[in-house]
Amino acid sequence: MLQVVKSGDGMVIVRDVVDGRTMEMFEPGGAVYVDGPLRPRVAALLPVTSRIVAALAVVGDEVGANLDRATLDGLLATALSRHNEPAGRR
Repeated sequence: MLQVVKSGDGMVIVRDVVDGRTMEMFEPGGAVYVDGPLRPRVAALLPVTSRIVAALAVVGDEVGANLDRATLDGLLATALSRHNEPAGRR
């Protein structure tokens, strides 16, 4: 399960959980709790976009979703995927 969480204080967290185990968890451009392959991909986008947009772009790419700017500026639905292994991962 891939998660992008933005808290009320503006903190953004990206987390990848497989079978109940946290495989990766970090704040884009900030603290790294469990390092993994998504962090450098998000970091590469940070010079040109915000933390939340960078995180959503990488997670969207992982799950095959196009989270373009119009979608992100509109009402963003929440989805839960029980699919543990996106194509090409691990």
